[in-house]
This record gives sequence, structure tokens and C-alpha cells, in this order.
Amino acid sequence: MNLQRIQDLTAQYARWVKRDRRFELGALWETQAQYQQHWSLEVPLAGLPDMYDRALQNYTDRSHWKSDNYYPKEMMLRFAKAYPDMVEATFKDLYNERREIDGRLDRFLYHCDQMLAQYKEDHPHRTDNNHYHTYHTASLYLAMRYPMLYSVYEGRLFEQVLAAVGAKPVAPGIDDVPRYFKVCRTLYRFLAKHDPLLKAHARRLQPDKHYTEESLLLVYDFARWVARS
Repeated sequence: MNLQRIQDLTAQYARWVKRDRRFELGALWETQAQYQQHWSLEVPLAGLPDMYDRALQNYTDRSHWKSDNYYPKEMMLRFAKAYPDMVEATFKDLYNERREIDGRLDRFLYHCDQMLAQYKEDHPHRTDNNHYHTYHTASLYLAMRYPMLYSVYEGRLFEQVLAAVGAKPVAPGIDDVPRYFKVCRTLYRFLAKHDPLLKAHARRLQPDKHYTEESLLLVYDFARWVARS
């Protein structure tokens, strides 16, 4: 990475955050607060669907979990009601920090495929052919659960950020999500040293609404700004 580029971008980003009035991604900090409050795999299996629903509740913008032809929350809720034991095991594995992240991501998507296949077999009258879970969706779950370990992944966005900070590009057609998380942690260390940025960002957060502790979501916000700029 090019240190001077990162410092220049951080300074420019800080000025933008100071002027920002929309806080376009604020809904993610809102969901992160809900997730930190409600998520627990210690609930009885019968209470799993309700816990999952409350953890992903958002009163501002639900597009990260529901939009046109994108319904991951709805499908996982169906799985949680039909196969709570499978959903519990799937998330326990995803959140098992003793195991390598690349394997956890791939197994998570494989388990979603399995649950969809079982659901279609058990509900032949339905026409569900997609569980809508991708690396992006898995990264959302990880970011909500572990704010300082993971951020929201988008392949094209990652490529743009690497180019902007002068880092080695990813191989064509490869989703190197583990590297993305490492880059996010590195970039956050630079952002966290810029006091005017942290103060400007803190002013965007509402304590009764948003997650206000340190979060790599700030890197995702930074990456989106870099891509637009």
C-alpha cells in the first residue's frame, strides 16, 4: 500500500464526512446496534426465528436484507422455522473464530444450499429457487457480530480500493474475502489515527439508535466514498 495515498484519501474522506448530512450507510450502524443487543445462539431452538428477526431489525432502511429480487432475511427466517437445528449449527460454524475464515465462508454458503434443497423438497408447492446468500451476505452477518474483525464485502469495491491505495490487485475472477478483511483492519488503523475524521463520524451517530463503538463499517463507508470519488 502507498502510505501517502492512504493519508491523502483519509484527509479528503474526513472533509466529506464532516459535510455529510445523509449518512447513507447509517442503517448498517443501526442494525449493528440491534444485532449486538439481540443476537444469541443460547436461545431455545423454538425462539431462534424471533431472535434472528429482532437481531436484523432496522427501522430506517432494510435494503441490506430485502430489496428487488434479494430476500436473504426472508429465506433464512423460513429455514429457521423449518430447520432451527441446521440454522443454529450453520451460524455457530460461521462464528467459530478458532477455524479459518475462508472455510467458514464456503461452508456457510454450502449449508445454505443444503437447506434450500431440503426446503424445496419439503415444500414442493413453493417456487423458491434461491436463498440469496452470497459472500456479501455472509460478510454482513460477520460484520454485525464482530464489528472490529469484519466489514461488508463487495468484490468490485475491493478492487477499486486496492487500486486507489496502490495495493496489489486481486486475481481476476477471484473473491479473496479473507484478504479483504485483512485490508479493512489495516485501513482502519490509518483512519483511527485521524482525529478530525473520528470526531466528524461520531457526530453522525445517534447513541439511542446506532452502534457507537469502534467498527470496521467505517472502512466500508470509506471504500464506498473512494469508489465514488
